[in-house]
Amino acid sequence: MERLTLLKPGLSKLIFSASVLPIPENFAQEVNKLAFKFLLDAKPAKIKKSTITGLKEKGGLKMIDFDQMNKALKCAWINRFTNDNKGAWKIILDNTTAHLGGFFFLLQCNYKVKDLDVKNVPLF
Repeated sequence: MERLTLLKPGLSKLIFSASVLPIPENFAQEVNKLAFKFLLDAKPAKIKKSTITGLKEKGGLKMIDFDQMNKALKCAWINRFTNDNKGAWKIILDNTTAHLGGFFFLLQCNYKVKDLDVKNVPLF
């Protein structure tokens, strides 16, 4: 599909930026909405979104779901933080969450984010 070939490089650039920066709350859903609208040439969808984003071997188009990709990349940062590698960037996250016990401590707790005092914690 020619439109998909045009769409993927643009989505890749957005994904790279979103992987290291906080994005507005509904940004990912809006990107998906616009991408699928472009892909389908603003016509009503005749196939499910899950089919479009599915693997080619299963009849899909392997279209990127920006919202799911963004969530996955954000979760990958937790793995990077908890591994044994020493990184200077880890100090920033640990220091900004020190008043809550530190980031590693927070990962081990069962809490509601809305109940935490996160005004000095980076948005990401």
